[in-house]
Amino acid sequence: MVILISAGQYAAIGLVLTAKSIAWYDKITKDPEFSEYYLLGTLLSTLAAIVVSLPFV
Repeated sequence: MVILISAGQYAAIGLVLTAKSIAWYDKITKDPEFSEYYLLGTLLSTLAAIVVSLPFV
């Protein structure tokens, strides 16, 4: 994601997040505890990628 942010490919970031959600869809819908973990983890990793890539933008 850092590379995509640095390259200004913001639509591709949406595709990465969508693909990740599709891959984990079964487990997200069946396990509420995992879905919270998944959402928080995705939010934190995306935020970390944004912070790391800020000097390159």
